Formats: sequence, C-alpha cells, structure tokens
Amino acid sequence: AAAAAEEGLRATLDDLQALGVLVKDLDSGLVDFPADRGGELVLLCWQLGEERIDWWHRPQDGFAGRRPLDDL
Repeated sequence: AAAAAEEGLRATLDDLQALGVLVKDLDSGLVDFPADRGGELVLLCWQLGEERIDWWHRPQDGFAGRRPLDDL
C-alpha cells in the first residue's frame, strides 16, 4: 500500500511539473507558477491554506522575497 501511494504521489508531481508548476515544499504545500512580467521571468507563489494566488517573487528572491500581486 505504501509503495502504491508513493507511486501515485510521484505521478501527480510529474503531472504538475508537466503543467509548469514548481513544487517547492510538499510539507507546507508551497508551489510556484512561472509568469512573464514584461519580458522578465517571475514566479507566482501559492501556499496551502491561501485562498488564491496573491503573491509573486523573482526566482533569485525565493519565498522570503514574496511581494503582493498588486505590486506586479
């Protein structure tokens, strides 16, 4: 049963990656979505428990550099 659950998780992660979703932390449910900001790559950021995607950051800034989507 554990092996089947692990395989299911891997398949789901592969599916998310194929869609462009970057799973950053499984424990906290943190994911990023690549986006274009006038030719600059930015990441839209969502974490489990948040109602919607309200944050973004530059790839080099990471979670600590999250900014409100209104600033985008």
